[in-house]
Amino acid sequence: CKAGTLNVPGFGERSQQNIITAIEGLNEQKSLFHYASVADSGNQLVKALQTLFKTQLVSLCGAVRRQTTTVEVIELIMAVTPAKLKKTAALKRWLVIDAQTTDITNAHTLDELPVTIYHTNKDNFHEQLFRTTGIEAHVNKVLKKIKGALNVSSEAAIYEKAKLPYIEPEMREDMVEWTFHRRKEHLLTVNDI
Repeated sequence: CKAGTLNVPGFGERSQQNIITAIEGLNEQKSLFHYASVADSGNQLVKALQTLFKTQLVSLCGAVRRQTTTVEVIELIMAVTPAKLKKTAALKRWLVIDAQTTDITNAHTLDELPVTIYHTNKDNFHEQLFRTTGIEAHVNKVLKKIKGALNVSSEAAIYEKAKLPYIEPEMREDMVEWTFHRRKEHLLTVNDI
């Protein structure tokens, strides 16, 4: 198609350009996963890590927590140090660690799904969960409304300090959440389908 030598009746220059565009689009999305294909793995991984490290301070974050249509990686945040994570032999039933720094562990599941784990401590867990869930523009708009240190024990407390209603993770896209005045019960759920 790029050479313009597709000699098939009915496949002119426009058809060849459409084929090129479709192939390039497919190649660009090779590293993306449909949310539905990684959601169960992400949720199971959270439960396994909570049990393994005996803490509830493990959560999905990023695009997978916002339940975007496609995600690049399963993102998690946990109040467990990278060293403790690496030393835990039972982790091999769930993850293979590829690389670590003091703040981030890159790994993959046994099904080859990429995983990024952000490490924090229990005092900063909810703040970091908030920061790693919403897109940057959403996070910045909320934080600009807060004066002083956060020191919070929940994400709801962050919105309260910002004098905003709690915004569900799925809506933290810096789009309609600022004018959406309905309660959580009015969001669509699987039961509505």
